[in-house]
Amino acid sequence: MRLGEQFGAFEVLAPLGSGGQSAVYLARPWAEQQPRRTVTRLWLQACLHAGVLTEQLAARWCLGALKVARPGMADSLLDEHRHLAAAGAHHPHLACLYSGRFGATVTQPDLGLARAGAWTEARLCLGLAFEPGPPMGRLLRRWKAWRPAVRWSVKVATQVARALVHLHECGVVHHDVHPANVIIRPGPHAVLVDLGAAETPGNPRRRAIYGATPWLPPERRSPQPAPASPLVDIYGVGALLRVLTAHMAVPQALSALITEATAADPACRGAALPTMVALAERLEALQFD
Repeated sequence: MRLGEQFGAFEVLAPLGSGGQSAVYLARPWAEQQPRRTVTRLWLQACLHAGVLTEQLAARWCLGALKVARPGMADSLLDEHRHLAAAGAHHPHLACLYSGRFGATVTQPDLGLARAGAWTEARLCLGLAFEPGPPMGRLLRRWKAWRPAVRWSVKVATQVARALVHLHECGVVHHDVHPANVIIRPGPHAVLVDLGAAETPGNPRRRAIYGATPWLPPERRSPQPAPASPLVDIYGVGALLRVLTAHMAVPQALSALITEATAADPACRGAALPTMVALAERLEALQFD
């Protein structure tokens, strides 16, 4: 995809990331008579690469994250749109549709899901609100130069857990909790993104292994994977905490919590932490000197 071109209702500005199912681009609403289009695009690209693309700038330019399905991978975007468009799906620590944040500023009523591109190679695209901030995975790669306090790590994990509590109450398992899917805004303010692997346990659509395999619990990586359940996300939060606090002196209560959340046996995991609410409450109850 060429930068600066129109794709659906958006102007493509810069690549944000890619995965096996889709590629994600920084984008803004397309305007036919947009003055200084190239200059603005290059300036926004420079702000993005310098890490100074703030929430205020994102709001000013109505920036979005345009997720474009790879050939044959449209189902994941259809599911993600369905989950995010459901009544009551919005949460401050969860990704939202573009129309959920900037819909009132554009003429098209729903930029959430569209099919765009030349008719011979039309691809499904999903318009999401852009979350300014680096993915946790990028911060982890800088860990030697910058290492936060244990309190910071617990706060981020608690926010992710609360977003997952909300998803579970809506009947959805995220199923792909790992550092690349957690955006860290200043504060810190964590935002869980990418529901492309999300599953509805009450009406499952697949049994095969999917998502970021190294971050999945053993029962989902076996030759005959068990059905997806909230225990998958509990393991994901525990794995996040384990990598965030690696080589740190952590309170005994936190160490025990990580061990229970990442237990290989789902029965043991479920006995210690039957719900995401239980995990979030134990994180919130931790005391720091």
